Formats: sequence, structure tokens, C-alpha cells
Amino acid sequence: MYKIKGRLNTAVAPEKDPELRDKCEKVMRYYRDADRPDFKDLTEEQLKKVEEFWKPYAFIYKVDPYVHRFYMNVTGQFDERYIPEDLQKYHMSRYFMDQDYVEAFKDKNYTELLLKELPMPKTLVHKIAGAFRDADYNPITVDEAVDIIIAQKKVTDTEKIAVMKPAMGTSRGSGLRPIGRRVTKNEVKRMLLTWRPDIEVQEIIRQHPALASIHDKSVNTIRVLSMLRGDRCEIVSACLRAGRGGVFVDGGNRGGLNCGIGMDGRLKGPFHDKWGNVYEKHPDRDFDPDGFAVPGFQNLIEVIKKQHLHFPQLRLISWDFSIDADENPVFIEWNMKGDTQLHQYNNGPLYGEKTREILDEFFSSAFKEVEKDGVIYREFIDHAEAGGALPETEELVIASEINGKPVTKVSGRAFFRNEKIRSADLGQSVREIEYLAFFGCSALEEVKFPEGLEIIGEAAFANCAALKGLTTMNNVTQVMQRAFLNCSSIETVTLGDKIQRLEFRAFSGCKSLREFSAGISMRRIEDRAFQGCSLLQKVDLKAEKITALARSFLNCASLQKEPIEKKCGFVGINCFKGCLTQEEK
Repeated sequence: MYKIKGRLNTAVAPEKDPELRDKCEKVMRYYRDADRPDFKDLTEEQLKKVEEFWKPYAFIYKVDPYVHRFYMNVTGQFDERYIPEDLQKYHMSRYFMDQDYVEAFKDKNYTELLLKELPMPKTLVHKIAGAFRDADYNPITVDEAVDIIIAQKKVTDTEKIAVMKPAMGTSRGSGLRPIGRRVTKNEVKRMLLTWRPDIEVQEIIRQHPALASIHDKSVNTIRVLSMLRGDRCEIVSACLRAGRGGVFVDGGNRGGLNCGIGMDGRLKGPFHDKWGNVYEKHPDRDFDPDGFAVPGFQNLIEVIKKQHLHFPQLRLISWDFSIDADENPVFIEWNMKGDTQLHQYNNGPLYGEKTREILDEFFSSAFKEVEKDGVIYREFIDHAEAGGALPETEELVIASEINGKPVTKVSGRAFFRNEKIRSADLGQSVREIEYLAFFGCSALEEVKFPEGLEIIGEAAFANCAALKGLTTMNNVTQVMQRAFLNCSSIETVTLGDKIQRLEFRAFSGCKSLREFSAGISMRRIEDRAFQGCSLLQKVDLKAEKITALARSFLNCASLQKEPIEKKCGFVGINCFKGCLTQEEK
């Protein structure tokens, strides 16, 4: 089992999740069992390249070289960077796509609301949880729904007047039901009443003649995989999908073919089917794809780049579009897992030259848990973090390294509200204590900080009422909001020359704090940083000028305000309210 670090720490455990395990095993069986008379085995040199490329990630995921054997034989090109489909579809997708939003966005009945800027086929009827709605989501009866669909006979001259498709749980064109011109009202009514509780009925797409020339019985589509990286959208891969054999849909499950599209908008032959069989030309029309210019391709790419930016929760989206007679893109559907094989058949390793970069990003957020001497660690690709403790642990001692990787952090909420830990030695390699790491550790009395500690995160020690001893923090650069809020037993705090500011309420409520000192760089004290430190008498700030914001020293009843106030270039409202004056001393 491993987990993905993030706000939810999503667990990925094929060995504990039978459904996930079966899905992954089914995919991998396909690679292992795929064999043809002309298939060759990988050479020793090729096997070594696969092993070396994937070695950094082996502690989380062990690659099966049969994947690379399969793609080498299908495409004629060996490359150690091919991505196994189980890794992409069931592992990496959990990192790149927020699964809560995936579930919310996958209902096709509401896609037109989410993507209302995109041109798409007109919806005639919605069936949502068994209830019928018109194109504007107004309630209608089933008979009214039938009339709307039948009326399409008068406005279209095509053999098919509409298409009915499931709103949930389909891909690759599965489940599509075209409605022919000869259909009767009773037949349409029966279809609407008996087929699935969630469907949508749309008008037929009129595709560009050039695309229709490949196979005119199907709507031939362009599938584009795009990825958000920072504030930009990048195109990962693009392919053309075409039907064959007179079948209405172009999906691989129905015999459809696919080929790659270069970023110049031209097709790259040959065609492949779902199983990787190669077709130099389309078998129905003797169509040679190589060099064919996809109409409207550049416009399509610009549309995708713009639209994807609206959905930062979904960093990897697979888009299906058609192109109309005016070379405008027509949206068909989107999904958040895509088809790894389709892209790698036609365009090589899914992420191309950026494969290492993308894998490093994913695996840098994936960790497995390791227990040592009562401490639970999170082992990442290049470092480890202290992430928890066994229930009986009272004296916490954090190791400097785990499996040769330095322990650089105490993870957020690692020891949250732990009532057993009395002391904590944070080792020698910890550089950061994340948010809420020791929040509410009511028995914690002493913490030994490493010399190299740099960041103490938000509320990291908040409400540690028994905490007294703090070693000098010479190299700390940040003490975040509420870091020591209500640590009512702390008596002295000493910070070095590297910290420049104290954040909001950093030591607020430290009622026993008597002395505080900071080096030459400390020049800003944020709101309420020392509010309520009633015993604070000595504040030694070595900087010549500082800024003290609102209520920084509010109700520090033992503190004489004048020495600090003289250093202030700016004093916030009520900054020293409740402090001693010269006369009161």
C-alpha cells in the first residue's frame, strides 16, 4: 500500500482493494498474454534500460517489462519510457485528478452546463434519475420527449435523426444508440422507458466532408489529451479515431481504428486497432492516413487550451471532438482517465520527452509508510518524513534517515492531539515542521530542535500547554501563524539571525513567556504575535528598525512599551495597549 500526499492523503492499496487489484491485474495480464508469431523478446540491454529507468520508483511501483515488449512489437520502436496502463489509469489519475470532482463532472447530462462555451450537438431530451427534461431542463412527460425526438425527422435529412447515449459510466463510444428515420413513436417511447435511468438524446453531428471521407458511416473524432502544468495547458498527445465496417461509432470496442496526429495537424500513419494490429490504410476506403491534414486542428487545440484552464481540479483531461463543415470543433465528451494504449500506439511514450519529469512529480507525492522505533515514517522518492507514532510511544526520537533517505520533515498533523508523547528529539536532518504537526500534544514538555531547522509551520505546536523547553532556533527562517499559540508553559524563546518576521499570533497566549530575543534580520511583527503574553518582560530585538502591526503586544501587562516603540518605524492600532508605560514601571 502507498498513499498520495495531499489534502486527503488518498490511499492506493491494490492488495487491500479487490476491485482495484482485479482491474490492475486484468490490464497487466493483457500485456503478459499478448503474443504473436512475429513478437520478439527484449534483449538483455533493453531489459537493463527498463530496469534503470524505473529503478527510482521501485519502492512504490514495480514495472513489468512485458509492457515494453508489447509496445516495441506493436510500434516497431523500443523505448523504456512507455507508461503501463494500470499505472496511468488507476494510480497516476488519482494524483492528477481530484476524484471528488471526477465523480461530480462525469454525468453527461450536465456537461453542457459546465462547458457552456463549447459548441456541441444540441441536446433534445435529458433523462435524469428516471425523470424527463427538455433541453433547458424543464420537466416534460415521456410522450412530450417522444414528440421532441420524432420532430427531428422534419429538420434533418440524414438517415439517423438523433443519437441516444448513456449519461454515466461509458467510454469509447460504448452504449450509443442511433435513432433511425424509420423509427416509430412507440419504439422511441419503449427505448426511453426501458433503457437506463440516466441518458441524453442529441441531434446528429454533421462532420467535415474530409473526415467523413475516411468512413462516412461513423462520426470520426479527434481525441486530445491535455495537461495542466502550473498556469498553462500543454497538449500531451492527439489521435484520430475512425469507424470501420459501417459501424456508427468509432470506438475500439466496435472495431474502430486510430492513428496519431502531429502538432502540425497532419496524420501519422499507420492505423492501429484496439489490439495493436497495424493497418497501413483504412480497409474500407483504402485511405492512406500519412500526411492527411486534419481540418480545423489548430483551432481545436486553442479551444482545448483555453477550456482546460477553467478546471484546475482536473489536471489531465481526455477530450473527444468532431469537426464541422466550417472547420469548427464540436465537443462530444471528456473523460479523466483516457486511453493510454491508443496514444502510445501512435505517438510513442505517453509523456514523450517529459516522461521523467512527469513521473518524478507523481512519485514525489507518493509515499509508503515505514515504522522504526515507535515512529511511523513516510518514505518518498528522495526523502522521508516523520508521519506519526505508535500508541505507546512517549519519548519521540526521529531518525536522521530511513532506507538511506534523509528525514527532512515532520508531516502535517503527524502527531495531532497525541496525548502520550512527553518529549521529542527531532533528529539531525529535519528542516521543516509542517502545519498542526504537534497541535494539542497535551503531555509534550520538551522539544529538541535540529540545528538546521528552517520552518515551523502553521499551528505546529499550538495548544501544547505543557511545553516548556525549547532549544535555540538559530537557523529558523519562518515561524508561521499560530505556531506556538497558547503554549502557556514556555518561558524563553531565542531566534537567530535568519528570521525576518513573526507571523499572526505566533506566540499569542503564551502566558508564561518572560523573555524573547531575535537576531538582526527580525524587522516585522505581525498582528497579535504576542497578544496575551502577560508575563513577558524582556524583548531583545537586534534590528535597528522594526514594524509592529495591530495588537502585536496587546495585554502584555509586564512589558514596558517605550524601548520597543522607539525602534518602530510603524506602530499598528492598539499595538501596545495594556503594556506598561514609563510612569507605570
